[in-house]
Amino acid sequence: MKKISSKSFYDENIDITEYKNSQVKRHELKLSKKRKKAYYQYITDNIPEEYKQGDMICLGTRNNNEKDMFNSLLENANVFSLDISGKSNADYVMSFNSFEDVDWKDKWDIIYSNSLDHAPDATQTFFEWIDILNPEGLLIIDFDFITDALTTADCTTFDRETVMDFLTSNGFEVIKEIKRGETNSTFFITK
Repeated sequence: MKKISSKSFYDENIDITEYKNSQVKRHELKLSKKRKKAYYQYITDNIPEEYKQGDMICLGTRNNNEKDMFNSLLENANVFSLDISGKSNADYVMSFNSFEDVDWKDKWDIIYSNSLDHAPDATQTFFEWIDILNPEGLLIIDFDFITDALTTADCTTFDRETVMDFLTSNGFEVIKEIKRGETNSTFFITK
């Protein structure tokens, strides 16, 4: 099976405790960082109208800034947050890598994340996200295509060609790509 990532820090013998501890530690270092409203405005301006409603979840939300921004910009959406760290004050404190402990099959109308690079197995995590996405829903993922350094926390890297090949070979539709300079893109993906 093709992978969505170009490189991964972890192999199949991942130490889950080490992974979680590194994510929580990284979270604490970045807890106060917030993107400006214009960043999220640009995303919401590019969401097709038929997707701007329903229940939305921000995965890897860090400090609820994403939730707050999307709540203020999407008047017909109910926005929730999820993060691995309890200090995030997220609506759901848990890993975004597996949802076997919650009954979320096809639950979310919109899923947003800029944190897929924190997944130890981005391909597996992507399919977990797809599983909780409503069949008529929209998955929005921000990708950084320049970072190539792997750590226990930033454990996956991507390149555009690999991502596009993965998506098209698995039958996903990219309904829009917003390029943010030469190195970053936001993908709007449907099942």
